[in-house]
Amino acid sequence: DGSSGTLRMFDNVGKQVGRLYKIMSGLSGMGDVSQADRRNISGKGYPMPDGNYRLHGFEQHGPLGGKLSGLGDWSSFIGPGSGNIGNRHGLMLHNDVDPFGTLGCIGVGLGGKAGSKQDKEFVKSYKIANPEKIMVKLGGGTGSSSPSVKPSATADNSITASANQLVGSVPGDGFIGPAS
Repeated sequence: DGSSGTLRMFDNVGKQVGRLYKIMSGLSGMGDVSQADRRNISGKGYPMPDGNYRLHGFEQHGPLGGKLSGLGDWSSFIGPGSGNIGNRHGLMLHNDVDPFGTLGCIGVGLGGKAGSKQDKEFVKSYKIANPEKIMVKLGGGTGSSSPSVKPSATADNSITASANQLVGSVPGDGFIGPAS
């Protein structure tokens, strides 16, 4: 659908670490937006554009307040600098604690709650894989977005974008691909 998929992580010898994780990028129903808009329009809840990006700055920061409370207890920037891709900023991989998706980050479906058993297992797997790259391959993006259900705003990073991604089998790589 252009905004959801699965994530797999691999260690430095290409062995999968952890299980498959469902992910969501952008708000529900927003996956049919052009790749150019995904790259250049912030604040609309569009998914992250497809592409290969760096992952960096993994941080277990604990609960955040205000507009960032939807990030959960950990996050990692996607792209150069502070998650900058095109004209979008603050793009992250994080626990998806809101059922309506993110405003563009890649939210990992771990039960919708920070600190859960699933969340802790993901963090353990992430530390083992220690990914440095992520490949986003959400597809979609034919140009028009017309959500069937009007999503509510989330408590996510308001100027970010995310998508399904591939972190390959090279050291520090893993995979996120379209939902099956």
